Amino acid sequence: MESLGHGPYVQEVDLSCEGNNRSMPVDCVKSPSPSKARVLVALAVLLNNFLEFFTDERKQKYRQESVVVAPVPNSLPSVFTRRTNRNENADKKSSKRQQSHTASTEGTSGKEVVAMKAAACGNLFRQIEYPWTRVVHFTDSDLVFEEQTESPFYFKALREMDRKKVFLKVWNSFEVETGDIEDEWHFQCKAYQAGVSVATLMSESLLRSSGEDNAEYLVLAMEFVESDSIRGALDCMLFSYKLIETVESLHTAAGMLHGDLKPRNVIWGKGVVTLIDFGRSSSIVSEERTCSRGTEGYEAPEILRGDPNTISTDAFAVGKTILWHIERLVKDEAALCSRLKGIAEGLASENPSTRWSLTRASKAIVVQLSSQNRSEEPQQGMNSYSQRSPPKKIARVSVGDLSVAVS
Repeated sequence: MESLGHGPYVQEVDLSCEGNNRSMPVDCVKSPSPSKARVLVALAVLLNNFLEFFTDERKQKYRQESVVVAPVPNSLPSVFTRRTNRNENADKKSSKRQQSHTASTEGTSGKEVVAMKAAACGNLFRQIEYPWTRVVHFTDSDLVFEEQTESPFYFKALREMDRKKVFLKVWNSFEVETGDIEDEWHFQCKAYQAGVSVATLMSESLLRSSGEDNAEYLVLAMEFVESDSIRGALDCMLFSYKLIETVESLHTAAGMLHGDLKPRNVIWGKGVVTLIDFGRSSSIVSEERTCSRGTEGYEAPEILRGDPNTISTDAFAVGKTILWHIERLVKDEAALCSRLKGIAEGLASENPSTRWSLTRASKAIVVQLSSQNRSEEPQQGMNSYSQRSPPKKIARVSVGDLSVAVS
């Protein structure tokens, strides 16, 4: 009986080949020759001596990063084998998931984490996360992720009772006037009840939740509206018409002004424009209506002078929003929107006396769409229809007496 070194990875092996020795663990015919056995013994001793130089911590790290110790057979010394490809691929996937999770949490400030937990409102919402792709800024020494550091905080989540997607707007009550937030909820509710296309509220009142910082958080929960990109000139014209139609409905049916129209507060999806964010809204007939500053670049000049919001100032913001989308079309498609650009510039005129009304702009877009629709009608005959390959249709938009497909 010879000992293959010492340590936890070595076993004693009977190297004799006497047939009557019942203590032999393996068949004598398959046992290694004495010379090979001595070589194996020497290798085992060297391996065990090598392992003794490692501390427990280094040994564990070595196993994880490079090798896995195979189980010790009855008659063979311990050996090292490389990890299988399956294990390597699994480790890579796990590492990517960990990096993704780290990237999503590194961009959160302490305030954002507290607001995120408060947004759950107990167990009313779950799977709360940042609703957009975080912007990463590169510096000389580090990566800086976009953070939410003050109210309002924005999140998307699932409502526990029916698993519907919701959009959450959260305020720390210490940072805002509670009355202003209640007014925002009231105006959005009023617009919805008037039939205006706005995000549907997901609760009967403004929600309140306690945070880990002992502050009360106000939570406005609404449906999460999926958005579509504006692909070309036709989409841009349809979007513009629907935007004007929706804002006109807000003015006439709900009797209120939005006050902060801009691309981020206007969602285009499946041929419908949805308005969000009524934090600067006001009633048209209110005698106490004052100047409410919107977003820089979308404010009419009279607001900058201190005048109150009007239907005309909302029209100015609509024109600026349409121009923003035209500028982001590819060059060829933008050229097709030359007339639409003229309409948008009329809405965004800095002179209130020459500024286009929403009604005038709406009629001009209908005329343009009608002329374009007639020019694209196929000629009679089978050949004209066979050569035409219409785009994939996902929705139809009614524009006056027209019905236009949105691809």
